[in-house]
Amino acid sequence: MQIVFEAIPIPPSSNNQYKSFMRNGRVIHVKAPELVQYKLAFAAWAKANAPAIKAAGEILAHHRLSVSAFFFLKHHRIFTKTGSVKRLDVSNRLKALHDCIAEAIGIDDAQFFEIAARKVAISNDREESVTVSMGIAD
Repeated sequence: MQIVFEAIPIPPSSNNQYKSFMRNGRVIHVKAPELVQYKLAFAAWAKANAPAIKAAGEILAHHRLSVSAFFFLKHHRIFTKTGSVKRLDVSNRLKALHDCIAEAIGIDDAQFFEIAARKVAISNDREESVTVSMGIAD
């Protein structure tokens, strides 16, 4: 059985999730505005999808899970005008997505045993988003 969540906001790259600075000789890491904004957007998405999230938590709790993320991105963000691939690394975006999904469902992301990500080019008239498919791993 696969559980599918659609229209999830696109998470920021891990390169933009935390800011570091020195204080009293120590490195301090704080959430960057991009991560704070993403968590707020994800919380709004989770609230709108609360019944499905609750049901998923009841089904998926205490299992090893397979998680696939499909990043629906505008064509020009993935490819140049000549068709070359641009440097947009979706693997850098998985941790924030996994953390938010796991927290919303009420599970530990340590249960994610199989992980996949895919970029899907969309037309400019569609909204960018992520679709996540989850199921019990083999």
